[in-house]
Amino acid sequence: VDMNTAFKSSLTSLGWMEQHIQHWSFSLPEPSQSTNESRGAAQEPNASSTRDLPTHYYYQTDFVKDRVALEVQFGNYSFVAHDILVKHR
Repeated sequence: VDMNTAFKSSLTSLGWMEQHIQHWSFSLPEPSQSTNESRGAAQEPNASSTRDLPTHYYYQTDFVKDRVALEVQFGNYSFVAHDILVKHR
């Protein structure tokens, strides 16, 4: 906990910010293409108006600055492939 607090304090003072991204995904291509340009709540009305049921995804990144993402993890991190291939593509 102390190390995470130290990282957050130090990196935030240098302009690194935590980032949250909400995304809707559909199994049919048409709604996905029309909502790819918007993020989060802006997608929801489009998602609810389609016959295809949307799936909501939520991504959190520890620190982002100038389009560079930084994840801080201590220990054996079992989701590293998911973070690299999905969250930070």
